[in-house]
Amino acid sequence: MGSRRVAGSLGRIWVPASSVQTATTDIATITMPATAYAGAGYLPIRFFAYGASTSLTLATVDLRTAAGGGGSAIISAQPLSALTGGSLMVALTLALATTIQTATTLTIRCVTGQAAPATCKFGLEYLVAP
Repeated sequence: MGSRRVAGSLGRIWVPASSVQTATTDIATITMPATAYAGAGYLPIRFFAYGASTSLTLATVDLRTAAGGGGSAIISAQPLSALTGGSLMVALTLALATTIQTATTLTIRCVTGQAAPATCKFGLEYLVAP
């Protein structure tokens, strides 16, 4: 039996460790489940970074509806400097806090690189739109 779309339900997507070393690079793609974008779409409510491999003093990331820095910014470029160790998490501020999305994939982009080998993990929470 497949998943069914339930308006107002909360979804979470976890992204494995991704490199934040090189600037202007797409570092991960989030494929939204069909239950999220079928019908009226989904509302991103929280995007966070965690589990840094080292202290991230320079790296910034954004979350977009298209690859290569295109599409709409769900998260505009924000620093990951609060991640000074692997056990910390930082919530990034949504640029489109009240905009329902229908994109089937989202792209995490490293805007400013750490300039040294470094990774961190990401998570996205969303609500299925009514």
